[in-house]
This record gives sequence, C-alpha cells and structure tokens, in this order.
Amino acid sequence: MKSAKDAHFWQVDHKIKKMAAVRHGVLMRSRDAWEKHSWTREYLGEKPKEGYFVWVREQPDGPLLTCVNIATKNTRQKFRNLLVVEEGLKIELEGFCGNTEGCIKGYHRASGKIIIKKNSSVKYKHVHAWEEESVVEPNYEFLLQENSSLDYVYKTSRTPKSLTVRNKITCLKGAKVKLQILADCKNTRFTTEDEIVLQGEGSSGISRLRLIARKDSDIKACSKIVAKSPSSGHLDCQSLVTDKNSRVTLVPEVVCEDKDAQITHEASIGKVSEEQLNYLRTRGLNEQQAINLITAGFLKV
Repeated sequence: MKSAKDAHFWQVDHKIKKMAAVRHGVLMRSRDAWEKHSWTREYLGEKPKEGYFVWVREQPDGPLLTCVNIATKNTRQKFRNLLVVEEGLKIELEGFCGNTEGCIKGYHRASGKIIIKKNSSVKYKHVHAWEEESVVEPNYEFLLQENSSLDYVYKTSRTPKSLTVRNKITCLKGAKVKLQILADCKNTRFTTEDEIVLQGEGSSGISRLRLIARKDSDIKACSKIVAKSPSSGHLDCQSLVTDKNSRVTLVPEVVCEDKDAQITHEASIGKVSEEQLNYLRTRGLNEQQAINLITAGFLKV
C-alpha cells in the first residue's frame, strides 16, 4: 500500500476518511450491512458499532486495500469486520493498522470473520505498526469452503506494549491454508494463538511462525492443528532471542482424530549465530547492524 489515501477503506480514530466504491463488490460499514443484509447477522452477531463489510461478488481487477489508524491518544477502537468472497474468485487483500506519527498510546481491538466460498483463493497480507504504549488485540476466524485456499501473512513491524493475536481457520473438503505470523518484538508482551482445523477430507494446512524477542520482550506462542479427517498439516515454529532479559515460550500442539491424517511439527528457540555475526563484522558492519540484517532475513516472507 503506497499510502492510506490509496485504500478503499480508511478510518482514523472513529471517523471514516474514505470508503470508495469497489468494482464487482460491496463495501460498507458493518452496522449498515447488519441492517441491510439480514444474512450477515449470522456472522456479525449483535449490531456492530464500528468496522467494515466487504462482499466480493465478481472477480476484481486489483487488490482490496484497508487502513485503520489511531491518531489521538487513548482512542479506543472496537472493530467487527466481515469479508465474504463468492465462488470461483481469486483475490488479494492488503490491510494496515497502526498509530499515526506522534501518537504513542491507543487501544485497538478487532474481531472478524472471513468466508471464502468454493473454489476461491485469497492472498491476504495484514501489517501492524504500533507505538510503545498501545494495546492491540486482533481476533479473526476463517472458513474455507470446498477446494478454496488462503495464503495469510500477519506481520508486525513495530510492536506495542501488549499484543494478542488470535486466528482460527476451518478447512472443509480439499481446502488449503498457509498461515504465517512474523513478529519483531521490542519491549512487548506478545501472545499469539492460532488453530487450524482440518475438517474436510483432503484438506491441508501449514502454520509458520517466525518470532524475535529483544529489549525485554515476553513471547508466548500457542500453535495448533486438529485433523478431523484424512488430511495433512505441519507446524513450523521458530524464534530468536537477542536480549538476556527477554523470554520465549513455544507451545506446538497437534491433534489427530483420523487414522489416515498426517500431522507434523517442529519448534526451535535459538540465538543469533556468532559465526554469522563475525562474518558480517568482517564486512564492515557493527554488532547491531549485523543483528538487524540477520533478523530481517529471519522474518522474510
């Protein structure tokens, strides 16, 4: 996303700055969708106060972009979003959430549901950049219908003091998901909980975590795959600790409820390699520059 002005939906604090028309689809406030389309209430629950509704009904001609900012100290946002992708479509989404320059404290809570219908594929890049005193809690559920696919990347480039990320993804017959969570944590209490449920025959899922703990950070990552049918899944959880006052806990969990399912996992917590540091020093970098280069490669999508 070049800037917030390029977004189809842009909100600052509690004010919608832009809500552009979406070709081949519908974009409106969640509360308006709740009133106009009664079927959305099944997903939205009670009438939302804020948030957006995106309904992609035909093949779009480019990515869909959303941007949410906090510009005023102590602003409390509570979003409830809904995205529905109709059958046989191939779409890209980009979402950005974060503080504007000079605002160091805010509260951002967002929950939502993303429904991907049969034979559709979605690539979704979700980027967060928050200032040090903020509290952030995204919580999303995904339903992948028959033979659909999702490639979802959540990345945080600046972490707040408290960040809790939750994702639950349910895959029906033949559906496929690749989930990536990338976080460079500084002075942060970061909790991530992700669960992939392989409900349908032939479904598959990969969960990939790359987490860095530095400057007095505490990370707890719980990653889970449940196989309820003949299916396949893999958990890949890796973390680096660069600060003696930081801490990481990785909790990979695999649950198999079908004899023909295959699920694997790997988890590791390590430090920056002395061999790599020494090599980069010989190339003219100081220690901090070398660490930054190594961690940037570790977080590469």
